[in-house]
Amino acid sequence: MMPGALNPAAAQGFNATYQFDISGSENFTAHLVIADGQATFHEGPAEHPSITIKTPAEVWLAIARRNGRHHGLPGRPIPDPGRPGPVDKNENPIYA
Repeated sequence: MMPGALNPAAAQGFNATYQFDISGSENFTAHLVIADGQATFHEGPAEHPSITIKTPAEVWLAIARRNGRHHGLPGRPIPDPGRPGPVDKNENPIYA
């Protein structure tokens, strides 16, 4: 889900900031900005995140192992099954 996996053509017109608050064995806050067909990763909190994902590191790592992907953070956010969105490549084509 990190910048290298973004499909720029499909992401045109989509703008969002995802903040990740990871706790436990790995504590960190970072955010991913998607705008103008590009994604950029930043350490630290976002000024105005569109969504904040809070999870223990152990859950984050388990998701990464399940999905077989690692793009800079220890995993991928858990999508809300009731709201398909850009965080899950199986539900939205903005990720390659």
